[in-house]
Amino acid sequence: MTSAQTGGGAGRAGEPGAALILLLALAAGVAVGNAYFPQVVVPGVAGGLGVAAGAAAQVVSATHAG
Repeated sequence: MTSAQTGGGAGRAGEPGAALILLLALAAGVAVGNAYFPQVVVPGVAGGLGVAAGAAAQVVSATHAG
């Protein structure tokens, strides 16, 4: 059985293998999700710090702006 049949290697020379595509897809998902995950916890963090949820949301927005 070849590596192309098991999904472990590239099908043809120069083509990425299935494992590389999966790794890149996971990396992209984590990178995009990293921008949106904090929005879910903002109300809890704001309550714990004793600040308004809007003020805590501005911090998340500022990180998106750079």
